[in-house]
Amino acid sequence: VRGSFETGVSSDWAAVNNLISLNLQYLDQGDDENFVKLFSPDGICEVVSLNLTFKGPQELSKFCVNTHQKFSTCTHWEGNLAIEFNHTMLEATNRSYWQAINDKGEIISVGRHEDKFEKQGGKWKFAHRK
Repeated sequence: VRGSFETGVSSDWAAVNNLISLNLQYLDQGDDENFVKLFSPDGICEVVSLNLTFKGPQELSKFCVNTHQKFSTCTHWEGNLAIEFNHTMLEATNRSYWQAINDKGEIISVGRHEDKFEKQGGKWKFAHRK
């Protein structure tokens, strides 16, 4: 099921959209506790450009803290979300673009996210962020 409002999945679409936004906000704040809560217990975050994979709460926590320390003067922005749900409405995917902007307003990094989500206990979680 593509997108959203016209297909009657607006609350799920909004929840996944919010999950994506919170991911980058918690990363920018170095809030590893809330960052980890966005992922399923065996959730994965891949940083393709560095050939690194972080799996599970401990590794995801370290990723959040280390990324925040390295880019503490930056904010991350996500756009052009393309969220799609499967027929059960318990899994979703997203393709989107992101950028990091430093405190001088310069874009220092850009990329693309490919996400997989699972609905667990009525809440959406990242299963895999790449």
